[in-house]
Amino acid sequence: MEKSLRALGVFLGLWAVSAIGPAMGVTTVINEDFEGGLPGEVPTGWVSLGGTANFAPGISDTRANVYGNYFSGQTMALTNPEVEPSTDGVVGVIFYENPVDIENNKLLIEFDLLVSPGTTATPADGSCVMVIPKIPTATGATGGGMGWSGLGGFAVEFDIYDNGDPDPDDLVGQTEYQIMVGEPVEGNTLANPAARQVGVDVARYQVNADAVYSIITEDAEENLAVYPNVPDFLAPYDLGSTIVVHVWIEYDNGFIKVDMEVVDDVYPEFDFPRDTVLEGSIGPWAFHNEDCPEEAYVGFAGSTGGSNALQEVDNLVIQLDPNLGEPQYHPDIPPFPAPPEVDPAGKVAEVGAATQMGWNVFTVKLNEESGQTFASFDTFQRLYKTHWVLDNTPPTGSETTLLVNYASGVNAANANLFTDEVGYPGLEFMPLDPPVEAQIDNFGVRATGYIEFPVPGVYYLGTCHDDNFTTFIGGQRIAEALGTGNPTLYKVDVPEAGIYPIQIDLAEQGYYSYFSVFQTDGCGGAFTLINDGTQVKVYTEVPGGTIPPTNYDALNIATADPAEKVGEVGQGTNPGFLYDYRLLRTDVPFDINSHVDAAMLFGEHVPAEAFDIMEDGVVQVVNWNGTAVTAGNQPGDVALPGGDGDDQVIRVQGFAEFPTAGMYALFVNSDDGFEAGIGSQQLMTAGNKGASDVPAFVIIEEPGLYPLEVTWYER
Repeated sequence: MEKSLRALGVFLGLWAVSAIGPAMGVTTVINEDFEGGLPGEVPTGWVSLGGTANFAPGISDTRANVYGNYFSGQTMALTNPEVEPSTDGVVGVIFYENPVDIENNKLLIEFDLLVSPGTTATPADGSCVMVIPKIPTATGATGGGMGWSGLGGFAVEFDIYDNGDPDPDDLVGQTEYQIMVGEPVEGNTLANPAARQVGVDVARYQVNADAVYSIITEDAEENLAVYPNVPDFLAPYDLGSTIVVHVWIEYDNGFIKVDMEVVDDVYPEFDFPRDTVLEGSIGPWAFHNEDCPEEAYVGFAGSTGGSNALQEVDNLVIQLDPNLGEPQYHPDIPPFPAPPEVDPAGKVAEVGAATQMGWNVFTVKLNEESGQTFASFDTFQRLYKTHWVLDNTPPTGSETTLLVNYASGVNAANANLFTDEVGYPGLEFMPLDPPVEAQIDNFGVRATGYIEFPVPGVYYLGTCHDDNFTTFIGGQRIAEALGTGNPTLYKVDVPEAGIYPIQIDLAEQGYYSYFSVFQTDGCGGAFTLINDGTQVKVYTEVPGGTIPPTNYDALNIATADPAEKVGEVGQGTNPGFLYDYRLLRTDVPFDINSHVDAAMLFGEHVPAEAFDIMEDGVVQVVNWNGTAVTAGNQPGDVALPGGDGDDQVIRVQGFAEFPTAGMYALFVNSDDGFEAGIGSQQLMTAGNKGASDVPAFVIIEEPGLYPLEVTWYER
């Protein structure tokens, strides 16, 4: 990468390469000066993502030919306002396509970093060097995400937005320029103080929306890591030469260190002697990429948010040093949680015992006209409603199929990752854009079989789903998702090879549905439908094998106390519910905001004068609505005595007959909340909410009659 450094004696050159030193066994992965291609091209061996119709990250001559103040030729631009002046969230990512082994080697990166403000009053947002676990297919988030947020691994960020550093003097050794300026100067777009220019930090993969959480922002003496202040930032066109900041990054088995230096023969007042501006532990690579620790990809990213800036890299060297240090851990970074372990006790057969590959699949289509939907108070409860419906409702259709690769129609199929989807059994495959009245909705799907894990180890499975799904293996709840996912990936640790029962439940609530089940790996490998050449296979049956009952344990379902049973099966008389209704007067200073408030209104201390309406009696079914003009969840509803008024309460009571032992579900559709109980036990509560189902489950160990009570309120 020999470059002739002419004009003004700007000292760049290969001093950066020699600074690494000839350590024993060091391997150079990249030595790139970006002179081997034309402006606008992507350097050989690199992959470029993002940008715009006018600009893509890659080779640039803007600084040398447009600005005319850079004499080391071409660079690699991450964002470029001269080519793309847009301030609407431009983001660019470029990475080297060959992985580096940083599980067994120290990673050494050094380069020249060139930053200028661009055309907006406040330059933003910044750039970063990123080490990511797999080849991305799209950029990370723009704005504060620096183009990296969401890609995994970790990154060293160069944040050029003024984040309001409270202490401009906390950099170890300021440049003469910083000392000279001190106070704001005309043209300083980064506001006060002038010394606060670019923040440097290390961010681990933990992203919330567009914000990146930094784990290290200081050097060993707890000085905030601040980029050397250079006049480029204030007046890029006025200088006879670009001020270049040289950066060294070293990552050694979890310990990271960032050095910076500015050496300038023309403007010595801008010199910044090499100094470590940031160092600390962020954890070994397995903490950032446990799925595929033998692979890591080095890249750069830049974003502009609502502003812009010219952000470039030049004279890049990436090396690997086998002289690896001891693992270094950060106390605030825990290891990734271990994947769920499949219990060997759930195994039903040894490898090779089954012969017929395939899945057993059935659907249950609910009848919306009779008020049946999968909608629930929250999506978490919908998971369990899905199980209960599939456990207790006759199938609408069923089939045996080699692959689970379904869609409800053409549009849903186009939204999925796989091709050749087929319609769900018993349901019509919908044509393109069917009218609303013809759209098929509110159905559940269950796919079961016997999955064969040929060897012990961690397996990577996945499901494309719309909507919620749950996977059980050997009766264990292994994975679940509350909404849609295209895809949802999950790992399972299988300590003992063999064949295990598998059950996957899915529910569709809202038009369009797809459902595909596949296997992948931890290194960004292909998604392959199970039984289409995958390592794991699913069989329709296995000698002596059965699918275990659905596991509801995660709900902490109440068990009715046999001691609270009040009668035997068949001893009940007078079917129906006792009800007690009350409408609070509007001038009573009491607000009903919970089931506790509602229960208080039935206390003996509350005088009858507090209510406009008090009514009690017997109803055969509990099915009230505000005015009954608009039907509620079930047909045949009757109007509440107080109509649609606020501050109403109802208490219904009776003796529920459970004819056999087992698990039962009581569904309460309400607006607003309620409390349901059996005997002295609370089954379920729901707070202030709109109309929706809430399942309340109870386990009956001894059949018979039990007291049942539900208190409802409208606030």
